[in-house]
Amino acid sequence: MKRFLFIPPAIFPYIVLTALAIIAFSEQIMEVLFFNNAFLLLLVVLIVALLSLILTVVTVVLSIVQKWDAVFISKYVMIIKLIQIPAYLAIFLLGLLCLLTIFTIPFTLLLFLIDLIVILMTGTLGFAASFGAWREKKLSTPNAILFAVLQFLFCIDVVASIILYSKVKKHKSLLNQIEFQKKWGTP
Repeated sequence: MKRFLFIPPAIFPYIVLTALAIIAFSEQIMEVLFFNNAFLLLLVVLIVALLSLILTVVTVVLSIVQKWDAVFISKYVMIIKLIQIPAYLAIFLLGLLCLLTIFTIPFTLLLFLIDLIVILMTGTLGFAASFGAWREKKLSTPNAILFAVLQFLFCIDVVASIILYSKVKKHKSLLNQIEFQKKWGTP
């Protein structure tokens, strides 16, 4: 069940891209589902964004209160950030294209706002992973703070999530090795 809570923030940028594709390329879908009203489609995207934000907050609160395993959280944060790379690239390129004329500059600002919403969601999840690793004593306080802050910086957040996951997983494997040696002795 916990895994499903990570899905909405993971797919949100793809929902935005799908909405943009529907507006640009599919008159039939716009007519049938949204009655040729782009504002209705925008309302759907805003509702999905709000639900994704709410589920992100719920996920973070549950992970802290229920003391979810830091390896579990950091793994899913890393997966989400890696999955979103193509969406970030597409949104970035669309934003650049919208800068070509003065009439489409507001779309660039809207796409930037969408990127901020996505980084807020994934950064908050990354904060939960850093906090969990700190709570489990897998990260020192300065490292936990550093990784928590890095989760909110574009591009750096992906690298930080990979490093965080590898550090937390490595720490867990070392603990397992120590427990094995205590139980069975050194080979």
